[in-house]
Amino acid sequence: MPNTSLNSEKLRILEELRIQAKLTPAGASRYFGLRDRESVRNWELGHKAPPPKHREHMKSYLHSKLGLSHDHVLFLQIWKDIMVGEWGWPSLTVDEMSILFRNVWSSVLKDVPQMAPNRPPHRLIGRSGLIRQLKQRLFNGGHSAFTALNGLPGVGKTAIAVELAHDLEVLSHFPHGVLWAGVGRDATEAGVLRHLHTWAQDVGMSPETIRRLRYVDDLKREVHKLIGNRSFLIVIDDVWNIDGISPLMIAGPNCAYLMTTRLPRIAEQFAGQGAISIPKLEPAYGRTLLSELAPLAVEEEPEAASDLVEVVGGLPLALILLGNHLRQVSAQQRRLRTMIKRLKQAEHRLRLALPSELLGSYPSLSDSAISLWASIEISDQALMDESRDALRSLSVFLSNPNSFTEQAALAVTAKPAQALDQLVDSGLLEIAARNRYSVHQVIHDYAKANLVDTMAYSRMVDFFTGFIDTHADDHTALAQEHENLLGSLDTAFRLG
Repeated sequence: MPNTSLNSEKLRILEELRIQAKLTPAGASRYFGLRDRESVRNWELGHKAPPPKHREHMKSYLHSKLGLSHDHVLFLQIWKDIMVGEWGWPSLTVDEMSILFRNVWSSVLKDVPQMAPNRPPHRLIGRSGLIRQLKQRLFNGGHSAFTALNGLPGVGKTAIAVELAHDLEVLSHFPHGVLWAGVGRDATEAGVLRHLHTWAQDVGMSPETIRRLRYVDDLKREVHKLIGNRSFLIVIDDVWNIDGISPLMIAGPNCAYLMTTRLPRIAEQFAGQGAISIPKLEPAYGRTLLSELAPLAVEEEPEAASDLVEVVGGLPLALILLGNHLRQVSAQQRRLRTMIKRLKQAEHRLRLALPSELLGSYPSLSDSAISLWASIEISDQALMDESRDALRSLSVFLSNPNSFTEQAALAVTAKPAQALDQLVDSGLLEIAARNRYSVHQVIHDYAKANLVDTMAYSRMVDFFTGFIDTHADDHTALAQEHENLLGSLDTAFRLG
């Protein structure tokens, strides 16, 4: 009985390639060491799926016997559609692909569009599980074809997208290439259209046709037609306005979108359940990253290194900036200790800068040097005045992992709830639990450095003084606000 769950249309290509290779079903079966002369024929017809034990022979069968050693696109498409999609076999690993195409892989990558920025000089640390999760989403297709990464400035959204865009397993799944657009906060219609023009050329549209198609909708439609059933990974980096990227929505059924944004609501609008918040690095991974960038410094001053990982809250951009500056002075103990002393000052950490080519793509930043201050300032500038003032006032609370209630936040900021809502929507204020918020360490440092309304300290003291009076017998409530109560008492002491 045929296996009705197998797609005979997809399987037909195996028969066609075997016939082209002048190989009989019996000869093909013998290649696999099968006694039944019709075994391979049964696979081709969808009567049964071969067990995974034939995986190694199948690789060489496609590669050598069926002549696909110089047609990587077809080889990878067949493996994706049939071996993985129909038979349920595992995808090819990076090592397997490197061995199969070792003689042609470098030319393969030159023959397809690869518009992603280059990988930065430092290794991506602590993201292997997330990379696996994202690959699974991208490879699944359907609703999973829309994925959006959101998170704090400097948490590594673009770095993860770049890693995926250069990953051999990803490239094998999207063998026609990567289309990349770095959009940015100040994206204009003309700028987005330039990305679409570039994509049009990369998918094979002639310059004459591009010039003839004057209207965006016409060009978008023709690019979509040219993509057809080809498999591209389409990356739209640093999105601030969902409507502004409409011209770039040109994917075919075998493509997948990956978007990055600082704004959680934009991620949810674009990808729904595919919106993934990128977390800060765990302390162990943060220390590993710092150690790889400045090994002598971490070896010489291990406790100070751990303190730095903690004080920047595991933010990758912060650690990369710290590591590069520590490395420059690590050969001299005196200079190293002087640098560590300076790095204990929040504003000094915020102002550290490196050339953009060492850090990767930042479409919203026009400066050639990138700093934490500049990265956060872009989000800060996009806020309404009330929200901006509220962010600064919230710096009177302790930073993450401490949290505070919405009632406390409203009292301390003296701003309406809508100001807090915009901070949440911008990704600068984190929801720690129901009706509780927290501020990441680096965002806290930036907000405190810009605080002008020092009356926020008095408002905090007043709020928690009243809180103690109201909840004198509620030990659970007092315990939950323990850090905030200590902070307000310390502030009251300093204010006199």
